Amino acid sequence: MSAARLGSLPADFPKLRAQPERPRTGCGRLQGGLTGPGSGTHALKISGISRFPTITDPKLVGGLLRARDGYRGETVTAAALKLAPMTFVRPGELRGARWAEFDLDHPDGARWVIPPARRKLPKAEKENPSAEPHVVPLAEQAVAILRDLQPLTGQSMSSPVSAIPNAVCQKTP
Repeated sequence: MSAARLGSLPADFPKLRAQPERPRTGCGRLQGGLTGPGSGTHALKISGISRFPTITDPKLVGGLLRARDGYRGETVTAAALKLAPMTFVRPGELRGARWAEFDLDHPDGARWVIPPARRKLPKAEKENPSAEPHVVPLAEQAVAILRDLQPLTGQSMSSPVSAIPNAVCQKTP
């Protein structure tokens, strides 16, 4: 485009250009466009971004943790509810944990080593043999929970800690 022609564009051209193009109603073939006569809104709804609820008020976080401590359901579910805020791992990582990933007696402190194949990574990174695992340090409280959990889920150290039900780790609507 020539400089003279660029100078004639409206100031809000980039904003206008970013909007999806709409059919023109001037030719008379489309009465009212996609919006309907005089409605001023799209008839086809554009899905918004959905967010998951987050508690940011410290008093409400305390209430959530107290409610978690008062949970009287399945023992393994209670363990998952306690481990989640201690480790800050993704729900799928917690649900799919294997005993072989835990080193509760490591000389530098207990840890959970999550391999790249189980992490939320691009496929190429998951398959990269030089990709680093995610190391989660474990507090003494987390180690105590895990030691209590071992007899319930098996000592084989090869089965996943999948006794943790999916319902505990699923996203809420």
